Amino acid sequence: MPIICILPSTLVHENLLGEGIYGFPILHMSFKAAAWAIQQAPRTAHEKLLLIVLADYHNEETGQCNPSLTRLAERALCARNTVTRALASLEEQGFLIRRRGTYERSTQYDLKIGQVHTGTRSTQELGPERCRVGPQECKGRSSGVPEPVSEPRKEPVSKRFIPPTVEQVKKYCQSRDNRINASHFVDFYSSKGWMVGKNKMKDWEAAVRTWERNQENSNGKPTLEERLNDTSWMDG
Repeated sequence: MPIICILPSTLVHENLLGEGIYGFPILHMSFKAAAWAIQQAPRTAHEKLLLIVLADYHNEETGQCNPSLTRLAERALCARNTVTRALASLEEQGFLIRRRGTYERSTQYDLKIGQVHTGTRSTQELGPERCRVGPQECKGRSSGVPEPVSEPRKEPVSKRFIPPTVEQVKKYCQSRDNRINASHFVDFYSSKGWMVGKNKMKDWEAAVRTWERNQENSNGKPTLEERLNDTSWMDG
């Protein structure tokens, strides 16, 4: 009994490699072409269906893909003029290249297998890590252009207050030529935990200048701080 070998499509089409067993043709369709066509995202549903039909006619070994317009219209369930417009659009989008034949030869369709298309872009090669085509286009993987990486926003770092030593205060007071007792200044604020009112001190030099102004406003009289820290009565 004759045997017909059909690999793998059950639909008979023109892609015949030659004579098979008992003179019956062996038909070949590319799994790769079919998988590629299913992944694509052309502009319209007609174009998508037509691309899948063309993939069914594609011969992986020879690259032959030359169904007639009539056969494409029958398989895609649409009119010939619809097929013509869809083919022109698919070529414009980069899914295929048409090599028009003569009256003796059908048009050859070279499918751009191995590339991912999104209807407007068609230059993204499939690699080990495939970009998934969806509402958002693939970014950077195939074009070799890395995605811009935004720098993390740096929060302003507040300067940590370090209490001064008596020697530091003394040198600063000498540079300003005031009469502030450095030991009294350090002892006063140390007892308050270096707080100015209810707030933590941020600049001890500013506090020294404040003491200096208070000293000037007292017209030579001891300030409240000086009176509170006066230990002269303990001498002698």
